[in-house]
Amino acid sequence: MRLLSDFLTVLILEDGTALRRRLVDLIRSIAGVNEVLEAGDAPTALALARRHRPQIVVLDIRVPGDAEVRNGLDVLGAIKRGEPDTYAIILTNFADAHYARLARQLGADAFLDKSSEFDMLVSLIEDRSARNEGPSPSVA
Repeated sequence: MRLLSDFLTVLILEDGTALRRRLVDLIRSIAGVNEVLEAGDAPTALALARRHRPQIVVLDIRVPGDAEVRNGLDVLGAIKRGEPDTYAIILTNFADAHYARLARQLGADAFLDKSSEFDMLVSLIEDRSARNEGPSPSVA
């Protein structure tokens, strides 16, 4: 039996409303995912990450921001500085080598092109969910 704390919280940062809804629905259907948080801009995503400490984040790069948190890469860097074990997936249409290199330097665990690698997202999260499972302590 799994304890509630064994379930995953996933944060999505995506400024496109339709795609964000699709991601939320898709990720909610993955076994082991307990909660899906969503943000359409960088400052909101960072505030949610600090408040809820998700185990997995899915971040777009080019999203609305402010002077402190300009984009998804700023969110990535801030999350990884505070919670280095957070599994971070970049999901972007700007999947060129420059962004991939920056994302890796900031601690991204995966870098996916929305147009050609979208389907890999589910398997990455399923893999993390399976790793999160384990024998729960027995209650005597």
